[in-house]
Amino acid sequence: MQKTLLALTLCLTAFGANANTDSKRQLATKLMNVDGSKQALHVGNQLIVHQTRISMPFTIPDAFFKKLEENLNNPKLQQDIAELYAKHLSAAELQAAITFYQSPEGKALSSKMGVLAEGLAGLSARYTDFAMSATLQEFADHPAIQQLQQGQP
Repeated sequence: MQKTLLALTLCLTAFGANANTDSKRQLATKLMNVDGSKQALHVGNQLIVHQTRISMPFTIPDAFFKKLEENLNNPKLQQDIAELYAKHLSAAELQAAITFYQSPEGKALSSKMGVLAEGLAGLSARYTDFAMSATLQEFADHPAIQQLQQGQP
C-alpha cells in the first residue's frame, strides 16, 4: 500500500511539474510576443546574413542568402528561447515582465528593441575589430601570428 501511495505521489508530482512547466512556457511565449525579442531576433538575423554575405565570394547566389535567412528564422529558435525564459524565470517574474511590456512604457521600450539590437551589434562589431587589431599588433612578432597575417595556415 505504501509503495502504491509513493508511486501515485511521484506521478502526481511529475504531472504537476509538467503542468507548471507548460504554464511557464505559455507565459514565456506571451512575453516574447510583447517584449520586442522577436523584433530583435529578426534584426540580428538580418545582420548575420549581411555579415555572411560580405565575407563570402560574390559568386554565391542570392538564393543561398535567402535560404540562410529562412533557416535562421526557424520557429524552433523561438520555442527554445521560450524554454530558456521558462527555465530561468519564475511564473511571477514572467507575469511581471508581461505586465510591464503591456504598459505604455513597456510598449515604447519593446518598439525600440530592433534598433537597440542593431546598435548593440554594431558596437560589438566595432569593439571586436578594435580588440582584434590591437591584439594582433601586440603579438605581431609571434611566428604563428606572422604566418596568419601572411595567409599561411
